[in-house]
Amino acid sequence: MTGRDATRAFLFFAVGFALVTPMAQAQTGAARIALPSPWLSGFGIAIAGQELEYHSPLPDAQRSLLVRSDDSAPRIEWSTATVPADFAAETATFVMLAGIDATDDTREFVLSIGGRPVLEFTTPLVAETGTQTWIGAHGVRAEFRVTLVDRYADAMGYFIVHVPHGLVTPDEALHLSVAGEDAGSRTWFMVFKSEITPGIQVRGNPAVVRTPNGPKQTVRVDALHFGERSLLRMEAPGVVSEALLDFGLTRLELEVPAVESPAAVALAFELDDVRYETDLHIEPVPPLDLYLIHHTHLDIGYTHVQDEVERLQWAHLEQALELGEASETLPDEAGFVWHPEGVWAMESYLATRPAAKREALLEGIRRGWIHVDGFYANLLTGLATGEALFRTLKPARAVTADAGVPLRSAMFSDIPGMSWGVVPVLAQSGVRYLSLGPNRGHRIGSFLDTWADRPFWWESPSGQERVLTWVHGGGYSIFHTGLGYEHLEKRLDEELILAYADTLAARGWPHGIAGVRYNIGSDNGPPDSTLSATVAAWNERHVTPRLVVASVTELFEEFEARAGSELPVVRGDLTGYWEDGAASSARETAMARRAAESLVQTEAIAAMTGAALPPDALDAAWREVLLFLEHTWGSWNSVSEPEAEFTISQWERKREFAESAVTQSARLRAQALGVGPSGEADGGPLAAIDVLNSTQWERSEVVLLSAEESGRIGGLHDLQRKDVASQRLEDGSLAFLATGVRAWGARRYEALERSGQSPRTVTADGEATVLDNGVVRVAIDPESGGISSLQRLADGRELVPPGETLDEYVYVPGRDPSAARSGGAARLRITDSGPLVWTALISRTAPGTVGGLETRVRLFAGSERVEITHRFDKTMTYDPEAVLLRFPVAVREAATTVGGPWGAWRAGLDQAPGSNHNYATIERWVDLHDDAGGLQFVSVDIPGIQLGSIGTDATVAGWRDATDPRPVLYSYMMNNYWETNYRAGQDGPHELQVTLRPHGVFDEAEAERFAQHVAQPLVVRMLGSEAPPPTPPLELTAERAIATYLRGDGDGGGLLLRLYNPSDDADEIRIANPDGSPASHVVRTDPWGAPVSADGGPPTALEAGPIALAPREVATFLIEP
Repeated sequence: MTGRDATRAFLFFAVGFALVTPMAQAQTGAARIALPSPWLSGFGIAIAGQELEYHSPLPDAQRSLLVRSDDSAPRIEWSTATVPADFAAETATFVMLAGIDATDDTREFVLSIGGRPVLEFTTPLVAETGTQTWIGAHGVRAEFRVTLVDRYADAMGYFIVHVPHGLVTPDEALHLSVAGEDAGSRTWFMVFKSEITPGIQVRGNPAVVRTPNGPKQTVRVDALHFGERSLLRMEAPGVVSEALLDFGLTRLELEVPAVESPAAVALAFELDDVRYETDLHIEPVPPLDLYLIHHTHLDIGYTHVQDEVERLQWAHLEQALELGEASETLPDEAGFVWHPEGVWAMESYLATRPAAKREALLEGIRRGWIHVDGFYANLLTGLATGEALFRTLKPARAVTADAGVPLRSAMFSDIPGMSWGVVPVLAQSGVRYLSLGPNRGHRIGSFLDTWADRPFWWESPSGQERVLTWVHGGGYSIFHTGLGYEHLEKRLDEELILAYADTLAARGWPHGIAGVRYNIGSDNGPPDSTLSATVAAWNERHVTPRLVVASVTELFEEFEARAGSELPVVRGDLTGYWEDGAASSARETAMARRAAESLVQTEAIAAMTGAALPPDALDAAWREVLLFLEHTWGSWNSVSEPEAEFTISQWERKREFAESAVTQSARLRAQALGVGPSGEADGGPLAAIDVLNSTQWERSEVVLLSAEESGRIGGLHDLQRKDVASQRLEDGSLAFLATGVRAWGARRYEALERSGQSPRTVTADGEATVLDNGVVRVAIDPESGGISSLQRLADGRELVPPGETLDEYVYVPGRDPSAARSGGAARLRITDSGPLVWTALISRTAPGTVGGLETRVRLFAGSERVEITHRFDKTMTYDPEAVLLRFPVAVREAATTVGGPWGAWRAGLDQAPGSNHNYATIERWVDLHDDAGGLQFVSVDIPGIQLGSIGTDATVAGWRDATDPRPVLYSYMMNNYWETNYRAGQDGPHELQVTLRPHGVFDEAEAERFAQHVAQPLVVRMLGSEAPPPTPPLELTAERAIATYLRGDGDGGGLLLRLYNPSDDADEIRIANPDGSPASHVVRTDPWGAPVSADGGPPTALEAGPIALAPREVATFLIEP
C-alpha cells in the first residue's frame, strides 16, 4: 500500500462490524432466495497467503487474502467452488469479491491457474466505478467490476475470471493464485474469503419504528444481482414497493406489523418476470437502550506530529463546548457529551489557555458536555512500572478536583490487553468503571473474540478491589471513515447501529442496555456536529433501539444498576499484544524505563536529604515518561514510508520524550543529592563520599565509581579511618565495598588522594573461562561466548541444561522463527578476578550488527548477582528481523512467575482468557523455577520476554492459545515486525543490561526485593565540602511487604509511604520514627495522600501497633510528625 497504506492497514481491521458466515439457506429470522446464474463462485477455500480483515462491497464479507508488489515470492492461493459435474459450456465464469489499490505507479499482478501463469493485470491510477478488462493466455480473460470507490480512493468490487472449458475439470475446483511483482512497493490486491452467489436475503431487523399505522418492525432486503439493471417488485402484508437493482448488492427495507410473539410473514419478490415467495420468521424485538460514547481516539503522533495533535485536540474541546451548549434544548438523551479519551490535551489546555477559556472548559465539565476519564493517555501498560501507572491517573484527579466533579471511569482504546496491576491503581484512584475499545483486527489475537460485549468485574491480585470492565464489541472505530475527515459524509450509520443491535440479539443479550463507542473520521477524529440532532430524530422514529448520548460513567452506572450483580468476576493478567512494538526502539525504551525508576528513587533520596523537589518539575519529568510509553511509536506511514518527512519528524519528537525524561530525572537527582548535575562535587578537593540506600533494608554491596569519577581517588577510609576494601578494575573504574548502609540512610567515606598508579587485578591465566566469587560460579563457553555453566555454590545446583548455554544471541532474519540463527565465534578474556569484582569480556560475531556483540559478565563479592551487559552497533534494515537472548534453565516441571506491577502472575495460570501467550513483558523480573529453586532474570532495559520457544512474528507463527511450558526464556531485545505505528528499523550504538540470580526455593517477596535492588542501586554522592550525612526519615519493619514509594509530604516533615505485599500471606508492618519510637500519627490515604477509610467512615489515625497488609495488597500511608 502507498502513502495512505499503513493508516489503512492499521484502521481497516476496525472498520467492518462483524464477521458473519455466508448467507444460510435457513435460520431463525432470515430467509434466502437463490437467483439463477450461469456464474460460479470464484472463492471456495483459502490455501495460503496473508489474511487481512477489511471492508468490502458486501457488509458480511470482511476477511481477505492480501498480496503486495513488494516481493514476487509471497502469493495468495485459493480454490474456487466445485465445477458442476455436468458442466458443458465453452467457458466457465468465476466471480469473487476483490479489492485493488489505486496508486500513482501502475503495478502488475499475475493470476495463475493450477500453478501456471495465465494472465497479468494492472492496478489503476485512479479508482472509478465501471469495468476494467484484461486478456490473458490460453483464452483466459478477466474483468474487474468496480462498484465501490472506498474512503481511501481504492477500487472495490467483483473480480470475474472467464476460463475456457479445457482448463476446468467437471466435479473439481479450480486452483487459483495471485502474485505481485518484486518492486519493493506496498501496492496491493485482495480477494475476499467469501463464497458468493446471487440471491435475495431477507432478515428481520432488531428495530421497531413508529408509523401512522402503528408500530412496525423493519425487514432488511439484500439483493445480490449479477446482471444488468432490473426492476425488483417486493410484497409484504399491506405493502407493495419497487426498486431498481444494479450489478452487485442493493440493500432495501420493508416494514411489517410489529409482533408480540413469533410469527411467519409472507413475502414475495418478482424479478425478470419470475416470482419468488418465502416466509420470514420474525421474533418480537426486545427493548434496547443503546448508549453512544462519543469520543476522539487520542493517538499522539499517528495522524499528525505530536504538537499538531495537541492543537487539534484543543480545537475539539472548544467545538465540543459549543455543541454541548447548543444541545441544551434537545431531549436529555440527545444532549451532547464529548470524551477527550485521555487527559493529556485537557491538562495542557488548562495550563496554557487564557483564564476565560480555562473557566469555560471547567464549566463544560461541570455541565456534563465534556467528560473526564482517568487515564492520561493510552499507555502500553505492560511497559509501565507500578508507580508510572499511578502517575497516569494523577492529571485526571487534578482536573476533576478543579472542576469539582468525581472521577469514576477510565477509557482505554486501540490496545488489546492490559496489565493486571491497573486494577488496584484505578480502584484506589476512585475509578470504578473501565471502558475498553480495542482495535478490531490488527495483532489482537483472541482478545476481542473472548471479551467482546461480555462485561465482568475485574478483580485485583489482592482480591480487595474490583473494576467493572467492558470490552466493547465494536472496538473503538466501527464508525471510522478515514483520515480525510474534513468532509465527512457518513457519521451515525443506521446500518452499523442495527448490525450491532442484531449481534447482541443473536447472542441473547439479556440486559436491555448496551454501549457502543462512537468515534468518527479516524484517530484523533473530531466531535460530530450532527450527533445530537440525529439522535433526537432517530428516537422520534424508533421505539427501539433507543439511542442515548451519554458519558462512560452514566452508561456504567445504569448498567451496574440493572445487571452488576449478575456479572462474573475475573482474575488474572490480560497480557497485552502491542507491547512488542516497543522493541523497534530498544535504546529509547530502555531510557524511558530507567528514567521511571530513577524518579521514584529520587523522591526517596529527597526525603532522606530533606531536599524540596519542585512538584511541577516532578510532574514535567513524569509527563515525558508517560508520553514515551503512550502507544503511538510512529506515524501512520512509519513502516510504509520510513524516510518520509512526517515519519522522521514524528519519531524525532517521540524520541525527545525519552531523552527529556532522562535529562529531567538527572536534574532532579542532582537537586535531591544537593550536588552538581552529575552527582559529583562542585569543584575543589573531594571531601567525602556518601553512599545512599533508598530502600527499606540495610545493604552491603560493591559500589562502582567510573574511571572519571574515581580518577583522583587512591583509596577510601570509613569514619573510623579504617581502610575500605577496594579494587581498581581494568577499565579504570574503582570498586569498593560499602557495608552496613542503613535503610533510607547513608554511609560516609573519606576519599584518599591518589598518588601514582593503583594496582589493577587481572587474571594470571589467559586461558581462564570461569568466574567464581565463592557464591556463584559461572563458566563461559569459549566457542559460542554463552554461559555454559551457572552454579549456586550453596547447594551446587547446575542451572544450565547439558549441551546448552545461557545468554545465546539469536537473530531472526524475516518473520519466520524457524529461520533463527545464533551468533558466531567468540573471543574471551578475563579482565578482573576479585577480590570484589570478577569480569569476563566476550566478543562474538552477531548478525544484524556492525562489528559484532561485546558482552561483559560480572560477579560481585558476596552476591548471587550475575550482571550481563551487551554492547553493539545495530545495522539499519527495513527488512523484518528480530533479536533475542536465549536462556534455557535446568529446572524440572518448571513454573514461571512474571513480575508485573502490583501483582506477579504465573504464566498460563494467572492469565485471563484472551491473553497473549506468544510474548509478554516484565515490570522488572521473571523467574523460572521448580520446587527446589531456579533462576531469576531481571532487566529494566529489556521488558519483552517469550517463553518456551520463539512465538514471533505471530503473523507467521500464529497466535498461541497456551503458553509453551518448556523452561526456556527469551529476552526479546529488538524487532521491526509491525506494519505501522512502530519503527521500520533501528541502528546505532546500544548498551542493554540484564541480571541473573540463581536461588533456592522460590520466594516472590525475595524476588521483588532483589529486583528493586537492581533497579534502585546504591547511590553515590561526592561532596566538595563537609555536609551532614542523610539520616533515615523513618524505620520500617516488615517480613514481606516492600516500600515501593517514599516522598516528603508538604513542609511539615510528613512522609507519604506506599507499601506492597508480594506474597500469599498477610504481613504486619510497624512504622517507627528515626529514633525508633513508634510513629504516633499514621493515616491510610489514597495514592496521593488524601485520607481514606476502609469502611467508608471518616478517616482516622491508625494506632501505633502493627498495620495489617493483606496478601498482594497495595496501600498508601501518610506519616505525620
